[in-house]
Amino acid sequence: MAQTQVHNQIHNMARMVTLNHPNAFDAVCFQKIYLTPNGQNQIGGFDVLGGEDVPEIDFKHLGMAKVLFVDPWQASKIISDNINANDVRVKIMAMIEPDIEGEFTLNKGDIFYIQIDSSLGLAYEIVGIELPVGLPSAMNAKRYLINKRDDLDYIESLPKE
Repeated sequence: MAQTQVHNQIHNMARMVTLNHPNAFDAVCFQKIYLTPNGQNQIGGFDVLGGEDVPEIDFKHLGMAKVLFVDPWQASKIISDNINANDVRVKIMAMIEPDIEGEFTLNKGDIFYIQIDSSLGLAYEIVGIELPVGLPSAMNAKRYLINKRDDLDYIESLPKE
C-alpha cells in the first residue's frame, strides 16, 4: 500500500510541475480518425497494420493540455533574416498533461497543436511513449517522444470538434 501511495505522489508531482511550469505551453489535442466504410483500418477488405495506407483522415478533439518540453536546450539554425530560428530537432521529448485530470489519454499517432492564433499552430505528433522502469504506467508521468508535423502547421483552420 505504501508503494502505491509513493507512485501516486510521483504522478501528482510530475502533473503539477507540467501544469504550473512557466515554460509550459497550452495545447489542443486531437486523435487521428481513419475514414473507412466500417471504421476499421483496411484496404479492399484486407486488414492493415496501421493507418498509413488510409487516404482519408479526420481529427477528433480530445481536449486542452499543457506541454512541457523536457529536452535540454539545443541550438537551432538562424533563418536568413537573422531574427528567427527554425527548430530542426528530429527527436523531441515532452511531458503532456490534460487540463482536466483523466479527461483523455494520449496515444501513439495522436496530434497536438501549440496554438498561436485561430489559424496557425505548431503541430506535433506523438511517435513514442516512455516510462521509468519499474513504475506502473497508471501512476507515473509519461514522457512523450514527439516529432514536428510541418505539413499540418499551415492549414485554413485548426481541426474542430
